[in-house]
Amino acid sequence: MAQDELPAFIRTAPRAVGVITLLIGAGLALAPEKAGPVAALEPAEARAFGIADLALVPGLLLGSDKARWMRARAALNVAMAGYYAAVVGRRRPDVAKSAAGALAALTVADSTVARALRRAG
Repeated sequence: MAQDELPAFIRTAPRAVGVITLLIGAGLALAPEKAGPVAALEPAEARAFGIADLALVPGLLLGSDKARWMRARAALNVAMAGYYAAVVGRRRPDVAKSAAGALAALTVADSTVARALRRAG
């Protein structure tokens, strides 16, 4: 299947993920004292998460190999879920379980899009 034959939501997913990642990453990186508590993160943690998110934005929005960037997004989701489970879980187990679960679901979605894009070439 060629890229132009993919469902629209698969073709547009990297851009949508890129915009969402930009907004969340910017909020966490630029206002960690305000955004961090919403995600049960200390300011330094929030800033680090935000910077990691922002590192993916150029590839998601402008990269030529969107499948690669969606795989990178999925990998970062796994790392963040692990951090929530291992670190945030000690101080906020309720939030950590929810966040890790949400990140796991996003990992499945991002991986599915990456696989479809890669298969389409």
